[in-house]
Amino acid sequence: MRGKPELLFIAPWFLFPADSGGKLRTADILKYLNKLEYSVTLLSPRPENDPPRDAELAEICDRFISWPEPKRGRFFEYTRLLNLASPLPIPVATDQSAIAKRTIQEALSKNPAVVVVDFVHTHVLMPEVIGQPSVVFTHNVEAEIFERHARVAEDLIRRAIWRNQHQKMMRFEKQVLNAYDRVIAVSERDRRFFNEQYGLDPAVIRDIPTGLDMARYECRINERDVPPDAGHLVFTAAMGSAANIDAIEWMMDAVWEPLRAKRPKVKFTIVGRNPPKDLIQKAAAKGYDFTFTGSVPSVEPFVHDADLFVIPLRVGGGTRLKVIEAVAMGSPIVSTDIGVEGIALMDGEHYANANTESEFAEKIDDLLNSPKQRKSCAQSAYDYISRNFGAPEIARRFQAICNEAVAASAR
Repeated sequence: MRGKPELLFIAPWFLFPADSGGKLRTADILKYLNKLEYSVTLLSPRPENDPPRDAELAEICDRFISWPEPKRGRFFEYTRLLNLASPLPIPVATDQSAIAKRTIQEALSKNPAVVVVDFVHTHVLMPEVIGQPSVVFTHNVEAEIFERHARVAEDLIRRAIWRNQHQKMMRFEKQVLNAYDRVIAVSERDRRFFNEQYGLDPAVIRDIPTGLDMARYECRINERDVPPDAGHLVFTAAMGSAANIDAIEWMMDAVWEPLRAKRPKVKFTIVGRNPPKDLIQKAAAKGYDFTFTGSVPSVEPFVHDADLFVIPLRVGGGTRLKVIEAVAMGSPIVSTDIGVEGIALMDGEHYANANTESEFAEKIDDLLNSPKQRKSCAQSAYDYISRNFGAPEIARRFQAICNEAVAASAR
């Protein structure tokens, strides 16, 4: 019997542990895509001392090919600064790798049926001519992230740097997206941006909702009473991200005092790898009850232990998987517009929306005061996400777009 056609999937980082939104989104799509009509070959860097991952890899691909993950030494930040002069945005310039390019070129020489490039900046590793039907999977509007950083930057030098990077990313992103047979966006909003701002042909752009394997999580929705002077908040994120650092700084500098005036015993747990030392020290110096966990085997115990999941994001792009994770675990949510962007949750029905420091503190206090409202929001959000954001259906849609790329390339 003839074998399945090969789908070559090129990821910018090793997908395990799946401890960030991008990794979770990609791994869950591959998990179900691997059960459909393609044989999946996954290419990515891999850490030097990573433990055996045979079972995890077997669940998401038929074949795994890797190159050594670049080491981020003590001079990495200095290298990033040197790349300010590059015509490429810094995250793209620092992702260049000769060994990755050779590994990808060799895999392409085997003529896979279709090639999927995960994240726009991964294109820097691709040859000038790909030669096979191609798809780029965008998790964000990358340039928009830089523009939002510029908007919230408080000093002139940082603002100027972010604006410079924004312009470079706009040029790079537009060029990359126009080089592929199909472009996959993670929301209708992102799809419109690519069409209107980059001039992409609407026939080339497709959007899929952000989704997760809901069965991975235990849903616990409760109506527990919270003492009027207390409350336990949680936020999950990779804390090496500038957007997530900004979110915690905003909570610390603008939201916490108004909230603590209402609830002097309120506490906040920030779950995620690589929290900056200066952020931890700043919270301690202020006397705030902030706990930074660093890397953890599972976020579930921390989310289940908290009363509210907060998403104080002011910067970002695409859609936030932390929203769907929180909903899947049964947690009620308070979020900014950007925090739930691309996921059509309704304020007051699925979550509580707040965009200023006073609103954010007020909405947290209101939900902590109302066990019934917390339960209602959590249950409504869970029902809605379960119906619309399941990973199996999203993988089927992803496969159909790959099929379109093959058909378009054949014409």
